[in-house]
This record gives sequence, C-alpha cells and structure tokens, in this order.
Amino acid sequence: WFLLLPMRTLRQQPDPVLARNRAARVSFHDCDHGDGGDDALAWFERLLAAEGIADADGEVWLHTYPRVLGYAFKPVSFWYAHRADGSLRAIVAEVNNTFGERHNYLVAHPDRRPILPGDELKASKVFHVSPFFPVRGEYRFRFSRQGGAVSTAIDYWEGGHCQLATRLSGREQP
Repeated sequence: WFLLLPMRTLRQQPDPVLARNRAARVSFHDCDHGDGGDDALAWFERLLAAEGIADADGEVWLHTYPRVLGYAFKPVSFWYAHRADGSLRAIVAEVNNTFGERHNYLVAHPDRRPILPGDELKASKVFHVSPFFPVRGEYRFRFSRQGGAVSTAIDYWEGGHCQLATRLSGREQP
C-alpha cells in the first residue's frame, strides 16, 4: 500500500497521526526523497522552478511507500503538482534502483495544458533500473485519480515494441 500525502497542506498544518521524520511502525521521512535533505517539498519546488514550471501553485501530492518498521523500499514515488484551480500541471516519477541511485522523470504537456486522466506522457529512459533491459527506449506514463480510485501505468518501449507493462492501482482510504 501507498501513502498519498498533501505536502503543502502538511507544511502548513502537520498531521498529528503521521510519524514524520521520526521512528514509528509506519513513517514518512523527507530524506527518502529528492536530494535526501530534510525538506522534500522544498526540493520539489526547486525542481519545478528549474524546469520553468511556475504555475503549479496548488497542492502537491506525494504518492509513495512509507517506511515500515524503519525500512524504506521505494522503487518509485510520484509527485503530482497541481495548479491553484486543481488542474494537474506536472508529475515527477522519482525512481530508485537497487544501487541506491535515484532519477526523476518529469512529465508534462509541452503546451502547458492540464494533464487529464488517461493522457499519455513520454520520457526517454536514461537511468539503469533492471538488469533485464538496456538504458534506451522510452517510458509511456498514464495517470488517473477519479472518484477515489488511483491508477498509474508505466510502459517501457524499446525497438518499437512494449517490452514491459506495469500498473499500480487502488482505492483511496483515509
């Protein structure tokens, strides 16, 4: 299971139930994301600014695995950057590999239009993740969050064919 955290809301009003940056059975640690610093949201906001995305001034949702009993397993986390009107502006897929390395794939429409459920967004593969696939080709992403259902599709394409299709899906629960 994943956590879906409203990062800007948590900055203004920490949740008394969420064990943040401290030991607990289930916890969230900022250092598990971004540049490994103590404020993952600040890192994310700098990343957006560096990419010229200044209109993502709404909520930022982080879809990630929590630490469980102090252990972190985070093959991928997703940062959803919304505009003030609630429309989805950009997404970052934060990928970790078994070598302890991390890479971020930022996806957004080049014409700045909102990302709608089912839109396909592409990014060239530039990061080694699996010994079974080379570092070439592209990822094709599709995201949806509607009516309490969350789904993510990441397909790896190389040589004109889909080599690997992955899916994450679930229902939001408080």
